[in-house]
Amino acid sequence: MVNLFKKFFAFATILALGGIFNIFQIQYPRYHFDKISYSFFALAGIYFITHIILEKYADRNIKERKARYAFKKSLFFAHVTLLLIILVAIWIKNVQTLLVAYGLIGAGVAISLQNFFGNIVGGIILFTKRPYTIGDRIELNGKTGDVFDIGMLYTSLVEIKEWVKGDQATGRITKIPNGSLVSGVINNYTQDYTFIWDEITLPITYDSDWEKAKEVITETLRRETEDYQENARDHLAAMREKYYIEERDTLPSVFTSLTDNWINFTARYVCPVYERRLVANRISESLLRALKEEKDITIASTTMTVKSVQE
Repeated sequence: MVNLFKKFFAFATILALGGIFNIFQIQYPRYHFDKISYSFFALAGIYFITHIILEKYADRNIKERKARYAFKKSLFFAHVTLLLIILVAIWIKNVQTLLVAYGLIGAGVAISLQNFFGNIVGGIILFTKRPYTIGDRIELNGKTGDVFDIGMLYTSLVEIKEWVKGDQATGRITKIPNGSLVSGVINNYTQDYTFIWDEITLPITYDSDWEKAKEVITETLRRETEDYQENARDHLAAMREKYYIEERDTLPSVFTSLTDNWINFTARYVCPVYERRLVANRISESLLRALKEEKDITIASTTMTVKSVQE
């Protein structure tokens, strides 16, 4: 209610300014106060439609927070675009005589503000092609994070990784210029598919019963990941309906490789993107407990390593 009152107050203020300049035009007709007055009236009308009527509609009818945010963000860009179009129509009467001057000015501005316009183009790409949306986890321009705001010039992320392991937040806010979209590579972790393949490598000594070790690891993986296996398969099936993607097995698997000092078992499994560290921790602890009970299996004296790959 307070927010709506503030909006009505802003609308009334803009409308009053338009009326004041309209009065000035009556008293001083040669100073073009009429154009200023019309500009304020146009701003008031657009503000009333977008910020009061349509935003109130969004608050009442769009229940999902993410969708409501995207709708209001689109209203802002529509507001700015429409206002610019109307202001040009108000202030410029003979467009042809200004084309040459605008061309020269535009060329100079384009050279000096090429990064700015690059970001504008990137913003347009974002709102037309939608390579990512609010809430997606992306990697762009060497930075990884969760998108929480998309502006005309910058995309804002809650940063993850860097010095923090396991895809968890660092506490920093990262702003990436939208111009990076034009020539950069975007990795989207959550668009259409919200699961990631992760791997844990476990070294076993050569004098261990390696066949039993593989069975223990496989059984532990299946037990720890069974809660979301069906969901992962359904998501992947939906992706195959939309894109040409080869069928992949979401069941956990264990791969064997040999080194000079031990046998490496690489446990591969699928897990939710936002739970990667939690799942890896749970599986690691379960593996340690399960292998500890087997007297004929010994973990090699080296550090267990965890790495992640996404397909």
